Amino acid sequence: MRLMDVVTAYLYGSLDSDIYMKIPEEFKMPVAYTPRNLFSIKLQRSLYGLKQSGRMWYQRLSDYLIKEGYMNDPICPCVFIKKSETGFVVIEVYVNDINIIGTPYELSKAAGYLKKEFEVKDLGKTKLCLGLELEHKENGILVHQSAYTERLLRHFNMDKSHPLSTHMVVRSLDPQKDMFRPKQTDEDMLGPEVPYFNAIGGLMYLREFIKGDRTKHISPKFFHTHELQESRQVDVKQIRSSDNLADLFTKSLPTSTFERIVYGIGGVIIVRCTLFPLYSVFIPLGFTDLSTRFPLMANRDLNRSIDPTTFPTPQTLLHWLKPRLPSETVTLWGTKPGTKNVHNLWLELTLGESSILYNTNSPPICTTEMIFVEIIGNFNNNKKTLCQFRQLLSDGTMQPYNCPLSRRMKQGESPEVAAYRAIKEEFGSILQVEDVTQIVQMVPGKYKRVENEINSSTYPGLKSRYVMHTLFTYVEGLTAGEPFVTEVSEFGDCSEFKEFVDKALRVKRRNWIWRRFDEDSMNF
Repeated sequence: MRLMDVVTAYLYGSLDSDIYMKIPEEFKMPVAYTPRNLFSIKLQRSLYGLKQSGRMWYQRLSDYLIKEGYMNDPICPCVFIKKSETGFVVIEVYVNDINIIGTPYELSKAAGYLKKEFEVKDLGKTKLCLGLELEHKENGILVHQSAYTERLLRHFNMDKSHPLSTHMVVRSLDPQKDMFRPKQTDEDMLGPEVPYFNAIGGLMYLREFIKGDRTKHISPKFFHTHELQESRQVDVKQIRSSDNLADLFTKSLPTSTFERIVYGIGGVIIVRCTLFPLYSVFIPLGFTDLSTRFPLMANRDLNRSIDPTTFPTPQTLLHWLKPRLPSETVTLWGTKPGTKNVHNLWLELTLGESSILYNTNSPPICTTEMIFVEIIGNFNNNKKTLCQFRQLLSDGTMQPYNCPLSRRMKQGESPEVAAYRAIKEEFGSILQVEDVTQIVQMVPGKYKRVENEINSSTYPGLKSRYVMHTLFTYVEGLTAGEPFVTEVSEFGDCSEFKEFVDKALRVKRRNWIWRRFDEDSMNF
């Protein structure tokens, strides 16, 4: 191990923008440059005192080391590693202190490489690092905190104490040195005495040996979850407390909640062992049919998705819904402005665009996944977004509707596939292409998923859970300009269900307009 100190490290940083400073008072300026308050100095390098100096210095050092073949550690950016046939070397950077660890030849080579670019003080073998003392012995390196221990003892008047074989409370005859005494009223003005809890804190820090020990059990991948989320490797969802499956392993739950959560796990046998009145332990043992292990669950319909084939016609769906919804709410369907009728819901279920979750202890919930496609275009060098502002319904009503391009997603459909389908269905007659993937460009990293549960205004009395996916795209052939109209055929070509499609409330025409694009809408 070898310790090096970079002299005036911040002065090596290169600025990435123009920075000006006031002229120092003692600086003598030529007579022509008066008055001096009208002039300033443009910096060529970073200086101590600039907020970005630390970052500029790190960037300069990082570029220099990476150019030599060092790999920057993705978890700890201040660690650089290089391996070769002759050995390895690890460079740890703490502001301007550089600690080099490695095999003798590579260590010496790394030190020489740093001296070529920077003015450094070679402090020899590392003896002190972040409060830890290192003693280099013949059979290894001894790491300890002797200096910190001695300083701690002096701080609490224990440096001249002697160990005893019996436990006792240490008290001082001098009231000014007694750490257990009550605080005086004027102590805040005269200065605080060392409190007892400070001593406990100091001993705990000494016992832990290094700071941050609590994070050692966390997997390294969780240190960069933002990158994983942006690359769509993980999906962050908001989970209600009533649906949190993790509660099974951390809380003592009522029987009904316990059975519902176990059912939601999907076939895991759970053995429940109560250890204390307020705590329970749950151990997963294997997989089997839950009804054989939990008899109460065999007769319950918990969070079950209703098979659409259960309702061969809209009338059977209506008979099933009436006793499970608030009285007379179904009678409003299709009669109240802005509502749809039972034929719409039946078609959505049959075509796989929606599903109904049913729990015998609560009303049914209609779940729908929606894709929203924000189409961006340019008009007179200004960004615009395409938005529908009204739609003509099959009953002749012209309905205001402020929304980007949207569609109900089909079962198993990804947001990207749903977006391509929506663009082709809505603008296929304008674009005149078979494969829209060739003319649609998705904005990378700009994807949003929101889940919301509301009382449905479309189907009064029925709760609706929406999972809304938003994507931003550019579409060749759709140029921002004048408003236009598209003719649509909701539910597509459903000849086998034509009788029910004709009775459903459908969108027949949409009016589109280009509006100013808000850049902040992409920041989430």
